[in-house]
Amino acid sequence: MKIREYVLWGLVILIILCLLGIMVGIIELPSPKSIEGGVEGGVEGGVVGGVLGGVVGEVEAPIRAVDEIKPPKLIKEVKPIYPEDARQKRVEGTVILEATTDIYGRVQKVEVLRSIPLLDQAAIDAVRQWIYEPEIIEGKPRGIIFTITVTFKLKEPQ
Repeated sequence: MKIREYVLWGLVILIILCLLGIMVGIIELPSPKSIEGGVEGGVEGGVVGGVLGGVVGEVEAPIRAVDEIKPPKLIKEVKPIYPEDARQKRVEGTVILEATTDIYGRVQKVEVLRSIPLLDQAAIDAVRQWIYEPEIIEGKPRGIIFTITVTFKLKEPQ
């Protein structure tokens, strides 16, 4: 074999070893245009510390559900857990909440409009897990502010 062939085979072996090192994670390639504090798989022009799947650009403020803007459609409901102290004291009733969804339909903010102190936190904890169909207004996703009622009713003793 000539020296040229040895060099060529050496390069082939080196390339194979590098590829194997990348495949098993021994060698880590830098991501193109990576920015310290960015999100792996994020978008160029995003915000440092952003989240994967986040929105680039301005996000408009949530809009209140009135007139032609209807409350969003509920797609995942989590039932509230009846607080034991409320159950023992036979407390029933309806807690009225104001909820604000984000552009993905997730509940981001909950405020109590009509309180039943022993039931409020259970209602809030349940509603924070609810997911709504995202609302599109004028071609853009928007958060919605709307009212929710959560009713607590004890079963009749048998």
